[in-house]
Amino acid sequence: MNLTSRLQNIDKRALGVAGALALLCLFDFSQRVWIASADNDSIARDLASAGQIQVATPRVVDELQAWFAEREQVRKQIEQASSSDKDDAEQALLPGGVDVGPLRIRLRAILISTENAQKVAIMEAQNNDDRSVELIERTVGEALGEYNVSAVRVNEIVFQRADETIVVPIFDDQHNAEE
Repeated sequence: MNLTSRLQNIDKRALGVAGALALLCLFDFSQRVWIASADNDSIARDLASAGQIQVATPRVVDELQAWFAEREQVRKQIEQASSSDKDDAEQALLPGGVDVGPLRIRLRAILISTENAQKVAIMEAQNNDDRSVELIERTVGEALGEYNVSAVRVNEIVFQRADETIVVPIFDDQHNAEE
C-alpha cells in the first residue's frame, strides 16, 4: 500500500485532531524558542540594570572594623608607652572595666553559635601589673585566673570564685565615660 491509499483509509476526524495537535506544537515551539528582537532588547536592558543594583554593605562589619582599628591603635600606644623609660605605675589603665583578679576586664561582644546556641564572651583583658592588653574569649565553665565563668548573658558575663560573684556588663567603659 502506498501513502495515498493509507491516508484515504484514516478517519477524517483523526486527521483533524492530528493537524490541530501539530499546529499547537508548532505554536508552543515558536513561543519557547523564537524570541522577537524587541524582547531581546528588553532582556539586555534588564540584565544591564541588574548589574547596577547596589546592595548596602552591613553596618555591623564597618563598625567592627573601626572598633578593631581603634583597639589596634590603643595597643600600639600601650606598646610605645611600655617601651619608653616610663615606670609601669605611671601608665594608666584602660578606662572602665571591672577588676577580676589581676586583670581588668572589658566585655566587648557576646557571640551565639547557630549550631548549639553556645554563648561566647569576647573581652579585653588588661594586666594590672604590666598593662598589657589582649583579646580573650570565654564560655560558661571556663576559668579566668582563679575565677570561673558561671554565666554568659546577652549583655553581661558573670565570674564566680567561692562566695564572690563579679558581673561585667558589656561596653562598661562607655557607660563610665557618659557619667
